[in-house]
Amino acid sequence: MMPSPLYLDGVRIESFDEAVRALRLREVVEISAPLVARLRLKPIFGGVFAGGSWRLASTHRVHDGLDRVDFFVVDAETRFIVGYGTTKAEALSAARRMLDTPVGRALIPMFIARLRHERHEAQVAENRRREAEIAEARERARSRMKAVGSIPRRRRAIFERSGGRCHYCACELQLEGRWHIEHKVPRALGGRSVDDNLVAACAPCNLKKRDQTDHEFQARQDGDRT
Repeated sequence: MMPSPLYLDGVRIESFDEAVRALRLREVVEISAPLVARLRLKPIFGGVFAGGSWRLASTHRVHDGLDRVDFFVVDAETRFIVGYGTTKAEALSAARRMLDTPVGRALIPMFIARLRHERHEAQVAENRRREAEIAEARERARSRMKAVGSIPRRRRAIFERSGGRCHYCACELQLEGRWHIEHKVPRALGGRSVDDNLVAACAPCNLKKRDQTDHEFQARQDGDRT
């Protein structure tokens, strides 16, 4: 509830949320926050600006071929604009009029406090999401290292000699994946299980090659592609 009765255009406002909707304050923030996000802010003190949360910002732009400076009075954390002008005095005067009214005194501090709370909660949620992603990535890395550590030395050596790719189609393989150790010259044709006759191959290529030599298989594959 509002701390005291508040009237906008003669209509009594009964709740904080009702006042925010009536004044379209969230629309103001959506416009103002990106506008002043990268501007240098100078502190303002005294009078209605007591408390140290208000800042004066300025930006240059070209209007009708002339350089123009716009000034804003904003809340330092939420970037909510309460005053605007083409001079510092004009912006400060507009901000004082906004803050030193029943609406300003009753509503603006509450609205800014809610914005800060919402942004804090959003940041907490984002931090938790990032922490969960990092933990998940670490767990995946640990699982992969565990899987890699259980792979026999010879299988790892064949994978590395093949550059982590299928010897025939060059598709990328995963060390801990289900690729095959393949005999370039099949054992059925007298091929031996020695380093220069063993390569890594994806399952489809190995099954398709059957009892062909590597040269016969590659020649047939090249012929099929043409």
